[in-house]
Order: sequence, then structure tokens, then C-alpha cells
Amino acid sequence: MDNNFLNIILGNDKNLIRFLILIAITFLVAGSTTCLLFKYLRKENSEVEVSFSSGGATIIVSESSKKAIFLLPASIPWVNTGIFVDQNAAIKFTTSGRVHLAINNLVKSAEANVKPRVEWTGPTGYASGLAQKDQNRTSILISPKSKLGKIIGFIKRSNDITPSANNPRPSNIFEIEDNREYKFPEPGELWLCVNDFLMSPNDGDLSYKAYIGATTGKEQQERIREFKQIVNQGYWDIWFDDNIGEYMLQIDMDNK
Repeated sequence: MDNNFLNIILGNDKNLIRFLILIAITFLVAGSTTCLLFKYLRKENSEVEVSFSSGGATIIVSESSKKAIFLLPASIPWVNTGIFVDQNAAIKFTTSGRVHLAINNLVKSAEANVKPRVEWTGPTGYASGLAQKDQNRTSILISPKSKLGKIIGFIKRSNDITPSANNPRPSNIFEIEDNREYKFPEPGELWLCVNDFLMSPNDGDLSYKAYIGATTGKEQQERIREFKQIVNQGYWDIWFDDNIGEYMLQIDMDNK
């Protein structure tokens, strides 16, 4: 986060209040996770075991069920939940929360007292299509066939390459749908992501075309200069750094 971004947010009292509200929302989401955990523990009659995965998921195991609660940040491409999914084990998801994928646009719109071009969205993603200026970026969505802002997943098997800017679109990506039963033919770690644009050094000229877009003249020259800087810095997740908010997932799993 550079000083210009901080100046936009904290430049006056009105923006400072909005920024503090956004911080408060994040803490409320985290607090609601704790409330859900204690509510679940109170309802369980059998002895329960609570543990935490390497990815930060809260895992609750009882005689009758196995659940996990996970907070998925919108600002990180591909998050390892640390949850291992057994072969052919049935799992279901229940999702909630809101994210915004253009916080810079949101703050500028609030400063000008105009409705932002990009609004908040929930786990199913943005209902409407991409704006014209974003059409050129469709090819670098992590899941081009899925809606922007939707929760997507990937089961990383032992021989799979770790998802990253070098491997932004692994095979067998699936969309997260509430109350749908999933079974996977091979075991592996559950990785989750908010579907957004992610550039890569390994996608030919797709990232270049997506960033330059349909610009012309001086604007195009400026975008070319900026893209060279992105390449030099390896700043491939630049569009994820403009995201804020979290999704909460409750994951019900076979207790084996």
C-alpha cells in the first residue's frame, strides 16, 4: 500500500470515518465466527474436539459430525485452508459475507458523493456482466467461466503445482455452491479463492492485453509504462490488493 492510497483514504475526516467503518466490518465478521463456534458447541450434546488447521480454519469434530469454519479474505489469491479432504468424502458448504473488489473506486466515489461503479457483492459473485472497460480482462479471471467475486475452490493433490501467480488457473477448479454435495475422486488439500483478475508471467501476452485494454494515445503509453513497472516488481496480484472484505464458509464433512 503506497502513500497515495493512504492519502486518498485518510485525506479528510469523512474518509477517515469511512475507513474506520470498513475496519469495523472486518472485526464484526471475525467476531461472528467466534459466536458461531460457541453456538455450535452449546448445541452439541456429545464431546467435541476443536482444532485449528495450518490455514487458519477452525475445525470442530464430534461423534456425529465434522465441521470447519473458515474466513476467506478477498485480498489474497488462492488461500490454503489447511483442510484435508478424503477421497470420495462428502462435503457441503454454507457461505455468507460481502466483499468489494475495487476499494480505490469505492473511496473515490464516496469522496465525490456519487454511486460507485463497482458495488459490494456476496458469495455468488456479481450478477451483472463486466463493465465494458473490464471486458479485456476476462481472459485473466482465475476462473473465466465463473462470475467475478464468486467463491471458487481447488483440491490440491500431492502431485499438483501450488496455485500462485505462476500457476493462477490450476485444472479442476470448481464453483462453491451452498448446500450442494461435493465428492472428489482423489484426496487433497482444499484451496479457496475469490474469483478476480490475476496476471501471470506465464500467460503469454494475456496479462499485457488485459492491462493495456482498449486505451489509445497518451493513456495507452502510460498504461504500457505502468505494465513494465508491474513486470519489474513481479506485482502480478495488483488487482487483488484493491479488494476488501471476507467470506465466511461453514464446511460440513464426513466424519471418518
